[in-house]
Amino acid sequence: MTLKRSPGDWLLLAALVAVWGSSFGLSRVAVVSISPIWVVALRLSLGAVILCALALARGQKLPREARAWGWFAWLATTGNVLPFFLITWGTVHIDSGLAGILIGSVPIVVILLGHFLLPDEPMNRFKTIGVATGFAGVIVLIGPRALTELSGSGVTLLAEIAVLIAAFSYATQAVTARRMPPMGVVTRAASVLLLSAVAALILAATLAPHGLADATASGLVATVALGLFPTAAGTLILFRLLDRAGAGFVANSNYLIPAWALLAGMLFLGEKLAWNTALGFALILAGIAVGEHLGARSRARQSRLAARQENGMENRVL
Repeated sequence: MTLKRSPGDWLLLAALVAVWGSSFGLSRVAVVSISPIWVVALRLSLGAVILCALALARGQKLPREARAWGWFAWLATTGNVLPFFLITWGTVHIDSGLAGILIGSVPIVVILLGHFLLPDEPMNRFKTIGVATGFAGVIVLIGPRALTELSGSGVTLLAEIAVLIAAFSYATQAVTARRMPPMGVVTRAASVLLLSAVAALILAATLAPHGLADATASGLVATVALGLFPTAAGTLILFRLLDRAGAGFVANSNYLIPAWALLAGMLFLGEKLAWNTALGFALILAGIAVGEHLGARSRARQSRLAARQENGMENRVL
């Protein structure tokens, strides 16, 4: 069986890109007066409160089975706690453009893991070409000069490794989330954020006990917005899309988010369209088109061939 993408899935992907893409600007405002660790802890806590309230309002109770909470702990660690803190620390020591390129490796890891762990997301040549083209688009979009910041030693190298581990962690969550037992999207999202928030609050209180001492109104408003949109809404959309369209499809967001950030700058801030922005955006769209459209046709053709072979074997047996 192969996953099919509907127009609704593309709309959800666009919504995910929009809410996740907003986190960069909001984070820049929040960390001016609030410790980055506390920004992470507060956004996760607010997201958890919102989704737990939504689950209760819909009459959905959090599960009691230990196995379910084991899954939630894994998803919370790989999708929130570990990457959030690694990226928060890593981007202090490396250029944001280089961090964006390193995070752009998520789809590459997703198609590799998905090929071995998800029967309905096999790798094929079109998907591979699409991912490579999209990654090239991210490099062109952000600027190839960001790659010159790569370092082979010291704290800069550790920061680069930290961001790469975060990318691998995001990819691992996207793939393994599809292997957990079936469960309601709201319940799953609320439980994952609840555990993420508890872990983040403990770490924040331990590592930065006075991280809220200088908080301003603008910093708190930005943090609340982070909890509402990229965290609560983003997590809901993420798990729904993983169920409906698969990990590989969701991974396209890692290409589209930097494109959206630059497009928003042109639309709302009057920024000019540079040649690398146009070319990078075109490469990203081409990569997604190749990976999704031609890749889907290839998967459908393989499914039909497998079905004919199976029917042929049954006829020979009869």
